[in-house]
Amino acid sequence: MEALISPKYRFFLLVTSFPFFVVWLILIFSIIYSNFLYVKISNISYEDLIKYKLLDDNVSGPRIIARDDVRLNLLLADSYAERWNYSVEKNSGIKNSSEKDSLKAIEFYKKAILSNPLSGESHLKLGIMYANLKMNREAFSELKKAALLDPKNAYQQFDVGRYFFKIKNYKDGSRILKEANTLSPQFLPESLNLVWDLTRDYQTLTNVTPEQQHAFLTLGNFLLKKEMWDEAIVVYKKAILLNPKNTIPYQSLSFAYEGKGMFDEALQVMLSGLKEIPENSDIYFYLGGIYLKKNELEDGIVNIRKAIKLCSNKFNSKSLIEYHLALSEIYFNRMKYYEKSLEEADSVLKINSTESRAYFLKGLCYKSMNSNPDKMIDCFKKAVIYSPHDLKYRFTLAENYYLYGLYKEALAEWEEIGKLSPREELVEKKIREINEAMKKDLISIVIDNTK
Repeated sequence: MEALISPKYRFFLLVTSFPFFVVWLILIFSIIYSNFLYVKISNISYEDLIKYKLLDDNVSGPRIIARDDVRLNLLLADSYAERWNYSVEKNSGIKNSSEKDSLKAIEFYKKAILSNPLSGESHLKLGIMYANLKMNREAFSELKKAALLDPKNAYQQFDVGRYFFKIKNYKDGSRILKEANTLSPQFLPESLNLVWDLTRDYQTLTNVTPEQQHAFLTLGNFLLKKEMWDEAIVVYKKAILLNPKNTIPYQSLSFAYEGKGMFDEALQVMLSGLKEIPENSDIYFYLGGIYLKKNELEDGIVNIRKAIKLCSNKFNSKSLIEYHLALSEIYFNRMKYYEKSLEEADSVLKINSTESRAYFLKGLCYKSMNSNPDKMIDCFKKAVIYSPHDLKYRFTLAENYYLYGLYKEALAEWEEIGKLSPREELVEKKIREINEAMKKDLISIVIDNTK
């Protein structure tokens, strides 16, 4: 018989029958796996399976089959935990129902762990549940396991450390938070706030901070906000030792000394920075700022000019603008040298012709010099054009329109301010004043015409 079937037809029969064979194998596998699924979920009540289906209305039969016990049990546990949290927050008073939800959550977290004892997520969630129930011994055990199972998971380490602090296990919490902050520096600010709220202890703050320069800077800035000057000074000195070629720790340390009113010490910090990083424009600029705070204006200006010269060689336009603006403000506010202030503002505009701060300073100079009202108004207008949402610029322009009798322009400007400012009473008052002035002008014109 086989001899009667040519090789060509034999190959054709093989190709056409193969898909049917594959379908048959799939059916056999589905039956076997369905039975396996039944055994796996036979210990879960019908009520809980219905609850799981409600969590995801779009889950089809084949998708439920594809889910493992860990995910199924975690979803059920999370649902019960959320319901328990809601009842506690609302103080619903339904004690039996609340207790049932917490017990069911624990039950399914434990089932998830039985399905996969190496799941750090399951241990973490069970530990959090125990912590919320103030079952601190059980919480400690589960949280410790979670930390050991996922040592490189920064998010999980942070959660573990956070809940260790919640159950007042500060020693382990500090160690684990430090690991989380080492893995992911973004957690450090939140860690510091958490530790401070719970302990108010400087040493614990240092315990959760990695020995890294950026971490010490973050801790130092946190301490500065709390006006803990001495502690911040210690931390910033550590930051400098880790990398003495970075300008930021010197600036931060000088700020800490300034906070204590120790300007000479702040000055010495910046001078030591110059020894480590010579010819650095930022350090000269900060040095100039300290001299200005000591009211040593000439020394301040000399150092800022050195910063400008060094920065011009590298042509760092952003820094150059700030340096020239600083000089312009010194000449205007501290020394009343309006011509020199104008020169510095013009230097800024050569770098960036749309810098509104420079136009505003020029307008203030022209106003103080009382020499050219048209130029003054023009500068204030340009400041508003390039920073239309800065109310300080708009207030100044509107007031000067009014002072120079440009009532229509002043009225239009105050109407624009009214759209931006929450100070409705002030805007309405100014508009009334302008309308009154316009009426008086109109009456004066009529009287003059009748003479």
